[in-house]
Amino acid sequence: ARDLAAGAAPLGLWLAGSPGAPPGEQIDLLAGALNGRIADTRRRERPRILERTAAGEISPDAALAQLQALQWIDGVGYHIYRTLHHLRLAAVPGGATSQLEPDAPEPGYNDPPPRRAGEADL
Repeated sequence: ARDLAAGAAPLGLWLAGSPGAPPGEQIDLLAGALNGRIADTRRRERPRILERTAAGEISPDAALAQLQALQWIDGVGYHIYRTLHHLRLAAVPGGATSQLEPDAPEPGYNDPPPRRAGEADL
């Protein structure tokens, strides 16, 4: 948690316009790195929670709550990244209007299901 808070601190400085805030060009990198650390935490902790549940160390209800919390914070991290990206673009003259492509989907969540052999496009 401290690592995540430390990663978020420079982003807060930039949002507040504080002296010592990182330059705008670094915001996407810093926010992306924070989002990546949150996703890594989810990927690391999920199997641990499931193993502890299977071993009877925690109840299925407690495991579900923990898994949902991990999924929620992962989604929040992604939205922070996308929000800061758009705020940074808006801070650059012509930046917000120069991006004509729609937002990139969150990796994995919007991927189409795999096709079976011989299955045609609809």
